[in-house]
Amino acid sequence: VFAGGGWQLRFDRLTADRLHCDHELIAALPPRLGHAVDRLRVEGPLNMSGRVQFDSAGPNAGELASSWDVVFDIENGSMQCGLPLDHIHGEVRLYGGSGPQGFYSRGELHVDSMFCRDIQLTNIRGPLLIRPTQIDLGSEAERGRTDAPPSQITANVFGGELSVDAHVQLDSET
Repeated sequence: VFAGGGWQLRFDRLTADRLHCDHELIAALPPRLGHAVDRLRVEGPLNMSGRVQFDSAGPNAGELASSWDVVFDIENGSMQCGLPLDHIHGEVRLYGGSGPQGFYSRGELHVDSMFCRDIQLTNIRGPLLIRPTQIDLGSEAERGRTDAPPSQITANVFGGELSVDAHVQLDSET
């Protein structure tokens, strides 16, 4: 607790095994983030490690602020982001924040293997940006950044390499 009435709770080495994106986890997340995660319909146990922080700016703060830098590992999971993705094996690093102005989470895909409509993709790599109503993948996720040239999502498929940029529109926040 700070002298001005605010407080901070920080976990520098948080680890959680066998998380499930069920209604209890969704309800525990900041509302805007919970809505976006719920729309992805992630299934399968997740392991998480990293840093999570919660802040209150003072006694009149209307909404909790949070930040994170975490890695999720999924083994044989699935999700729906415009296309059904199944048998997902790999990691996703996410870092971002949530507060009165909304939330965002940038990240990096490091997925070893997954299936999309019975087609296997391997060695999936690249940037992503999650916002309350959309997910941007590849150079779309890096629009406006000046610290590095934009890169696409890449994957091995059918003996070759696939490179894509994508924009997935999620349902509205209503």
